[in-house]
Amino acid sequence: SAGACASISQTGAWVHTDPVNGTQLMCDDGPFVLATLALAALKGNPQMPMHAYDHIAATSCAELGFPTRDPTDLVDHCFPGMRKALVLPDEIDPGEDRAGPLEGELYNQGGLQRWAEGRGLNLPVFDNVAGCHCLPGSTAYEAVAELCASSPWNRPPA
Repeated sequence: SAGACASISQTGAWVHTDPVNGTQLMCDDGPFVLATLALAALKGNPQMPMHAYDHIAATSCAELGFPTRDPTDLVDHCFPGMRKALVLPDEIDPGEDRAGPLEGELYNQGGLQRWAEGRGLNLPVFDNVAGCHCLPGSTAYEAVAELCASSPWNRPPA
């Protein structure tokens, strides 16, 4: 039951991956159920190529090779309760440097469409406003909340 799942105390984690070359960019971890729901939301938006083969690992980011946390950036901007981890400190981490531009390519420069060609995907399912898949109250969602309210396709998971 949903109530029983809420009591699971295991940490869950997943890794953001560059779909062009398979490079692991960064990791998110947090409560197992939240990690599962967050990854499901990411698989339903233009970031899908970064998460197409991801699954939740019942472990921490440190165990997956991402031991570094920026003490000023502990809360995930999209899924509060999740925490970002890197290989190196934020200012010199190559995964962190690549992740932002890659998300921009997927959302705004046809990256999702190029990746989806030949895969038989229903692109309108993935075509939503950046941030609308995030949890209400998160900084990413609140920045676009009015846009998100304008369409049922642009709403976060309930």
